[in-house]
Amino acid sequence: MWFTATAEGMQGWLVLKGSSGVIKTGEPSGSFTCTVVNPQDTASTVLTITESSTKPGLYKFLVPTSFFTTHGVGVYAVVIQVVTAAPIIRDVLSRPMRVSDFDFDTIGANTALIPALL
Repeated sequence: MWFTATAEGMQGWLVLKGSSGVIKTGEPSGSFTCTVVNPQDTASTVLTITESSTKPGLYKFLVPTSFFTTHGVGVYAVVIQVVTAAPIIRDVLSRPMRVSDFDFDTIGANTALIPALL
């Protein structure tokens, strides 16, 4: 999983691989649960994951700028559960997402910086 900054927020990317080792394409949004937790561990948001329109098997989600303006800079936790037959979790991915002052300059011209509470 990796992240890129956009004018709308931070775009998360991941590739889904099946148990046979082949990239898994066509997985519906309902097969994922994507949760982002703020640096203070006091709030979270659940996001929708969709497949890329240009590369089958590449999936993406957007953490909107509004979530960062509310919670500020710091290290956010991202957890993705892949559920193919509820309640069975087939895989879990987790990564830190670091949001800095520089990111606030990148993710939106009208974003007001709120310092992280450390």
